[in-house]
Amino acid sequence: MSDDRLMRAMRASGAPARDPRFALMVLERTEKDRFRRAGLRAALRGGGLAAAAAAGVFLLGIWASAHSASVTDGAIWTAGLVATAWLARGLAGRLRAS
Repeated sequence: MSDDRLMRAMRASGAPARDPRFALMVLERTEKDRFRRAGLRAALRGGGLAAAAAAGVFLLGIWASAHSASVTDGAIWTAGLVATAWLARGLAGRLRAS
């Protein structure tokens, strides 16, 4: 700070007027940086979840091809249990309605 500027500041009766454009510029820059970091963090999180899901599907496919008879039996039993549960729920609803 130059001596001339310091002397003018010392003689001044009050603080200089605030510039609202400067405050807005600082706020906009801060929000832009925060938004950029949040977007990058969300993209990395989404990419990680997608990679984990793809790896899980890939491993499930390998396991299913190696144990196709067990997978077929499991699918048939699961379909039977789901059908039984659906039928029981429908019958329970009819009993409540009457």
